[in-house]
Amino acid sequence: MLHHFKIPPSSTLFTSLVVALLPLAGNLSAAEEAAAPPTPSRWVLGKGVTTEWLVNKDSRLPHEDFIEQGGLRVGQIVHYQIDGERNLSLKRS
Repeated sequence: MLHHFKIPPSSTLFTSLVVALLPLAGNLSAAEEAAAPPTPSRWVLGKGVTTEWLVNKDSRLPHEDFIEQGGLRVGQIVHYQIDGERNLSLKRS
């Protein structure tokens, strides 16, 4: 099921998209790290085990990606997309 939401820039409810993520380890070699230009982080560390994306301050839109989470007996993949006007689309599978 696909859901669409409008995220107004001044909204306090949707000011940030908060997602709990598992730590990820990168596999870049030293040469790849040295050659890669620095990219500003889209995410900032939040409280506890969360990260936050301050959508109302991000000028690099549109953006889409997915988050995959799994546990002992449950798992999900959430695909999200935010267009240039800050409309949010979510699809969970």
